[in-house]
Amino acid sequence: MAGVQTAWRTDDERRALRHLERNLNRFRELNAEMPVQQMLILTHVALHGEITQKELAGALGMTTASISRNIAIMSTLPVALGGRPGLGLITWLDHPTDRRAKLVVLTPQGRAFVASLL
Repeated sequence: MAGVQTAWRTDDERRALRHLERNLNRFRELNAEMPVQQMLILTHVALHGEITQKELAGALGMTTASISRNIAIMSTLPVALGGRPGLGLITWLDHPTDRRAKLVVLTPQGRAFVASLL
């Protein structure tokens, strides 16, 4: 295709894209078919610490049902991934002031994985 520029202009742009590519491959090492929704949930929780499922759904433009299903897959619940244990990256905690709400947080394994991305 004539006129299409494929080379990035600066070394910083190339480095940023290489970093992104490496990190996407790290997610694929955890689960070769991991959807972007799960990647977004994990990185959003890492950025914001404790967050409710409702807040997470609003921030990412997903339904709470989708958030719940994806968190289950990334947790250690045996219902995740067809009865096999989940990825163990995220867990739920009881909200200290709202019995109806659950907080979503990274597990130690989740924190270690996110640290490896940096």
